[in-house]
Amino acid sequence: EIRSDLSQWAEELSVRCDDPQKLARILFEEDHVLGFDIQKEEQRLDFRIKNPSQFYQNWNQLLQDSGLIVFEISSKSQSLNQIFNKVTT
Repeated sequence: EIRSDLSQWAEELSVRCDDPQKLARILFEEDHVLGFDIQKEEQRLDFRIKNPSQFYQNWNQLLQDSGLIVFEISSKSQSLNQIFNKVTT
C-alpha cells in the first residue's frame, strides 16, 4: 500500500534560466515531463518528471546541449518526512 501511495508523488524541479520556454520544449520533446508551469516574469520553469531515474541520467547533458544559461535549480518535491506523514496518518 505504501509503495502505491509513494508512486503518486512526482519528482518536481524548478529551474530559473534565460529561456524557460525553450527548456520546456526540450523536456517535452525528450518525453521527460508529466507537466510544467512557466513563470515568465521570474524566468522560471516548474516541472514534474515522468521517469526520474532516466531523467537524471540525461539531465546534465541535456542542459549542456541546450545552450541555456541556468541561474538556479531547486527541488520542489516533498521531503521523505512529509511523504511518510501523509501515508501513515
